[in-house]
Amino acid sequence: MFDTVGSYGVPAGFSGLAPLGRYVTLMAFGGFEDTQLGAHVDHALHAIGVDERRRPFTPTFWTVKKGEPHPSNIEQNWFPGVHCNVGGGYPESGLSDIALIWMIARTQALTRLSFDTAAIRRALKPDIDGDIPDSAEKFPIDRNFPRSREMFPAGAPANSLVSAGGDPGEEQVNEKVHWSVLAKLGRSCNIYGAANARYDPPNLKTAMARLGPDLAGKIAALTPEERDLLPPALASLARVSA
Repeated sequence: MFDTVGSYGVPAGFSGLAPLGRYVTLMAFGGFEDTQLGAHVDHALHAIGVDERRRPFTPTFWTVKKGEPHPSNIEQNWFPGVHCNVGGGYPESGLSDIALIWMIARTQALTRLSFDTAAIRRALKPDIDGDIPDSAEKFPIDRNFPRSREMFPAGAPANSLVSAGGDPGEEQVNEKVHWSVLAKLGRSCNIYGAANARYDPPNLKTAMARLGPDLAGKIAALTPEERDLLPPALASLARVSA
């Protein structure tokens, strides 16, 4: 899954009227799409964008009740960029190609699927310095009153228009920061329309301050399969960031 958000499935964090919206949708259409992981799924991968600030694009994580074991077949990683920097859609695909390579690499490692490595290298152009557009440009409320996504919250995201909050009874499954976020940290790129801005997302800083040394255990390191698909210069940044 690439940056699955509240506009699909249950809109966690979408609006203070989310409970009413769920009730009306249940009565009229039988409910939202099911966002729970099916028992027939062997491996589940979810890439989430650090820098998305639009409220309707609050990410929908796989969660468990606090204290319950985390399913080992679920991986959820934060990546640099907004919604389309992760799932694709912008003319410049440098950042989304990083997320796509991770998805391909993990699929290779976890399943019997094989890919044409040479074709992937020719087609994809991963770039750690890729731009992060202002995805909220046409969303007046979110542009003027942006809200960063909360990383490693105390609970699952709450249904609130003004506060990220969290459900203290739930937690997000196997939530990690992909190495590319740390590799991009401090580098310059165009961010939200500002040229040559330093990449320093406030939600990552908050998570770093809250977790301290525990953050080291929540970093998704470079895998051998990723290394085989990445340009050597980019792969070398992963070793430095780790």
